[in-house]
Amino acid sequence: MWEANYPLSDCTRDRWRGIAAARQRGRPLPPVALIQVGDLYFVRDGHHRISVTRALGQHSIEATVEMWHTDRPLTREQVARTVGRSRPRERDAERRAAAGSRPALALG
Repeated sequence: MWEANYPLSDCTRDRWRGIAAARQRGRPLPPVALIQVGDLYFVRDGHHRISVTRALGQHSIEATVEMWHTDRPLTREQVARTVGRSRPRERDAERRAAAGSRPALALG
């Protein structure tokens, strides 16, 4: 079964399974919170929701995007240290829209 591989840590498995069950039942979940720095995206809140969405084979998720503007380019590592446990996501050409809240984020 697909959930046997997600997540790897025992301490978060119950939470992940609860989100997966809610998603499969069609229960609305809050949008994930992302930070955009240049062409990179970092997850501020919603790692499990993104993982579940991918595991279910879905290609988009509701998201809010907070844009950070910098005086100079930053590396992924510099931004990740600032954001915390976030993971960068490369920006696809289709997502070159204006700043602000977006209804969905393409996963892939």
